[in-house]
Amino acid sequence: MKISIKNAVLCLAISLLFFVSFDNIFAAEINNSIHTNIYELKIKSSPPGLPIGGSGMYADNTWIKTETAQEEWGAYKFVGWKVDDHWIAGNPATILMETDHTAVAIYSLNPAQTSSSTVTTQDVIDGNAFDLTIISQYGETIGSGSYLEGDTANFSVSEQYVYDKFQDGVRYAFSGWSDGNTPNLMSNSIKMKESKTITALWSKQYRLEILDSAQNMKVIKTSWHNEGSNAALEMKNFEVKADEQTRRTLNEWINVGQNSAIITDPQATTTNILMDSPHKISIDWKNQFYLNVISKYGNISGSGFYDEGTFANASIDSEIQDTGIANTRVVFEGWGGDATSDGTSIQVFMDKPKSVTGIWKKQYQLVVDSEYGTTQGSSWYNEGVLASFGITTPRDPAGLWQQRTFLGWEGSSDATTTSGSILMNGPKTVTAKWNVDYSIAFMNISIMSSAAIIGLIIYKKIKNGSRKKIPQKNTNESISIKSKLLATLGLTKNPDLTNLDGRDDSQNNELNEFEIKEIERKKIAEKELEKNLAAVEFERKAGLMEIERKTGLLEIEQAKKALELESKKLS
Repeated sequence: MKISIKNAVLCLAISLLFFVSFDNIFAAEINNSIHTNIYELKIKSSPPGLPIGGSGMYADNTWIKTETAQEEWGAYKFVGWKVDDHWIAGNPATILMETDHTAVAIYSLNPAQTSSSTVTTQDVIDGNAFDLTIISQYGETIGSGSYLEGDTANFSVSEQYVYDKFQDGVRYAFSGWSDGNTPNLMSNSIKMKESKTITALWSKQYRLEILDSAQNMKVIKTSWHNEGSNAALEMKNFEVKADEQTRRTLNEWINVGQNSAIITDPQATTTNILMDSPHKISIDWKNQFYLNVISKYGNISGSGFYDEGTFANASIDSEIQDTGIANTRVVFEGWGGDATSDGTSIQVFMDKPKSVTGIWKKQYQLVVDSEYGTTQGSSWYNEGVLASFGITTPRDPAGLWQQRTFLGWEGSSDATTTSGSILMNGPKTVTAKWNVDYSIAFMNISIMSSAAIIGLIIYKKIKNGSRKKIPQKNTNESISIKSKLLATLGLTKNPDLTNLDGRDDSQNNELNEFEIKEIERKKIAEKELEKNLAAVEFERKAGLMEIERKTGLLEIEQAKKALELESKKLS
């Protein structure tokens, strides 16, 4: 089949026209959907609690019909619909969505009937009917009308709060009735005995808004307060971050609204302001960081939150702590971590969460003990060090009865030298060992015995020599010399130094000088010998006591035998 060029062109033109038209229609639909306004409808009940369907988002200029409100709801009866605080007729309510709307189904407890349905003209003429007038400066009331004598008239106010249409942040709160059986409730009643006028009472309230900060102006709390009252500003809780080491808290309360409020104490976490108008108060925050103070020993202080940019103080009560293990202790060396110090206290600059830890070194006690001499090295030493110890007297000077010689150490060390070292990996005790030699006692006893023997020999010789006769010229001369000697030695009370033969004293002394000197020498020797013998006896007895204390029975017997032998020689 042949198709002419003219027909082909015509078909192409029709196709292009069709696609262009379809594209325009599709674009128009998209454009309309993009630029169409959407509004929200909220449906509530008063008092709240009754669910009524119909809430949602609707296109501009569409008519929406709410769900039908039930006529009775518990003790309440349906009164009517209010849309944006305006009464509308009908149930369900029909609403044009040209903006956002809030529809409220109003209920009241036993709403009063008007007198037209219960009171006749004859009742009014006869005086059996009384008028109830309900007055309210704000909101709408129900219940005004004529009632028969003795009837109970029910009346109510439709709203608890009425917001001022001209002043933002101002509202009027229902506070009660001037008369009635329940004057504090929105629904009230009264028994009709006469005509009555009852007034609804309202309190003017101002809004207080607390903002997160002056920068983001986010409202975090809203409250209403009666005109002239004091409103509390409270910051009881801290905002703690996930690490639990950083938190925000109040630095200062700041006015940010058009109306300036007088803040009693701007930096206190709990303060108040006078509500004489609507107010906006912002919180000026400050960061706080946590300081963690750690120590294995002792009592520490300083852990807690501190303001950013301040110094925190941490401390410990003692530099030395007992571990509960004998001869073991720990010594505080300082602080480490995000700050360092070698003292018991430390200051930490808080620009972030920080931690400081007490550093301790364990110490062990070295006890160096010895029965003799002077020890060195007893002290406390850090764990792991080499401690030196020693003794200054390796050999005691020889005594009268014994002599001590250093042998080595026992306990935590078995060194044989007078000085040594030991690794302090625990408490240590070293004790010096000594050898006690008693042989010198026997030697000294022999010496003293020999001295005693020699003394006795000398004494005997002197005594025997004194018995020899000395030549005398005559008896009278002998008597004269003896008298003079006795007087010289103090052996006579009234010495007569006059010679019987008539010679003077000088002649007698010249002839008998040897006899005088010999007697004097013997007297002195006897006294010195007595002293020496007494000293020897004392030393002998002391030596025996020392020997008995330091040696066994065999050594004591040997010493006694030696003494007995020496005594026999002396006799």
